[in-house]
Amino acid sequence: MKHWGILICCVFTFVLSFAQNNPFQIKSPKMDFNLSPNGLYIAQPSASVFFPTSSLNPIISNSGIWYSGRMPDNKVRASINLDNSLSDFTFGPLSMSQSENLDSVKWFKTWVITKSEIQTHLNKYKEPGYSVPDNIKNWPVNPPPNYDGILTPFADWNGNGLYEPELGEAPVVEGDLNVFAVYNDYRSNRIRLDSGLGVEIKHFAYIIFNPEINQFLILNRVLLTNRNNFDIHSFKLGLYAELLLGEGTSNFIKSFPKQNAITGYNMNVSDSFYGNHIPAVAFISLNRDLAGTMYLSHDNNPITGYPESVEQINNYLSGKWKNGKSLTYGGNGIDGSTLTRFVYPGGGDPDNHQFEWVEENSGSTPGKRSALIVFDSILFKQNSTEEFRFAYQIIPDVNNDTTLIKEHIIQTQTLYGNGELTNIFDIHNAKQRIQIYPNPISFNSEVFVQSEYSILSLLIRDLTGRIVFSSHYNDQSRKKLIGINPKLKKGIYLIQLTTSYGLTHAKLLVN
Repeated sequence: MKHWGILICCVFTFVLSFAQNNPFQIKSPKMDFNLSPNGLYIAQPSASVFFPTSSLNPIISNSGIWYSGRMPDNKVRASINLDNSLSDFTFGPLSMSQSENLDSVKWFKTWVITKSEIQTHLNKYKEPGYSVPDNIKNWPVNPPPNYDGILTPFADWNGNGLYEPELGEAPVVEGDLNVFAVYNDYRSNRIRLDSGLGVEIKHFAYIIFNPEINQFLILNRVLLTNRNNFDIHSFKLGLYAELLLGEGTSNFIKSFPKQNAITGYNMNVSDSFYGNHIPAVAFISLNRDLAGTMYLSHDNNPITGYPESVEQINNYLSGKWKNGKSLTYGGNGIDGSTLTRFVYPGGGDPDNHQFEWVEENSGSTPGKRSALIVFDSILFKQNSTEEFRFAYQIIPDVNNDTTLIKEHIIQTQTLYGNGELTNIFDIHNAKQRIQIYPNPISFNSEVFVQSEYSILSLLIRDLTGRIVFSSHYNDQSRKKLIGINPKLKKGIYLIQLTTSYGLTHAKLLVN
């Protein structure tokens, strides 16, 4: 069983490599990783992440998302990624009718594009003889017929809802290097006998070049949409990763609850892969507080081993061990008397336990470890979308210095702990800036949009890409300040503003 983890990096130049035996490999000057169309960071040849690039020094094995939820019949279902041959997820979007007639060639793919490619397109699309590159032309914006919304945001210059790159329209991206996959858990290829939860996942992974810390980060934005006509109760999401860190036989883990992170590190002073410069790896939530953290052993241990049933998956996502025992403070976390939510939190336990609980003082023997971070249970409403942002971070040359590891995690949280990755629309905003106030707003409240240039049109989309509000302004009514009352439900929305200067975007929050 294998799962979620990754990491990557980049500097000002990089190479994208798609080898014949691994069409999903991405290489950069800092590290290599493999991302499959069903959202699995796959082990090829022996791991999903290698550091440094071209070294084949492993950091993380297979990794992916887990989730569970209660269906209307009161039964709990769960979906997890296991490895390249066993997964509850299949590639492609999920239709509203939850049918499965997708073009396997088209959707068995991960899409990769760079900000520099987009910038070149925007600069040259009007030149005589210019041909739109395939990366721009084939960027997956529009879903198949009978599918809802758009898949990825794009610069819609004329506001007609159609992706027309030949007119200078282009993907809107958050990173310098951008990877996209869309997958779902309904029916195909499931290792469990049920039909899944009916959830569609749009997974955006970003690498940003500056500051330097970003060369060791992969920043993720995952949008989960409930494609059912009913609510899913007690929906729990977890992110799982099998640690290697070189030899992979002497690892420990530690939680950092205040930083919403868990880390894996190597207890040896030397390693056959890394010598005495062994990296650590951290998994960090950026836009939500964690409900808890767990570890797993790389085996079929009845308490700490891989889950094999829906009940065991749900146990792990509920802060319990495979056999249903609750996580407890102290020792190996199994047979104590005090319940806790975070495994091996040092002195940072939010429940104010009286002693520092770390794995090296617990009596545990270093070995293979898997890390799991878990988010709070939610009511996943029908046809709604939930957004999760998180980072995977490689921390070079720290060996087992957890103080230094924490400093790096704090750096990342300082940069991205508000859930924003980068100025997502720098390319399209140019020199233009807009102001939105108040922000956030409540339902049935007016919001004002102010621009340096005359406003031609305004569109508001929800997280699935559906247009939920639109307004166009003719030559006589064009203004630099407008007030609107879009009457939006609670959530996150994207405002697309077309002005006499060009196109710009901003987020609107509704409480």
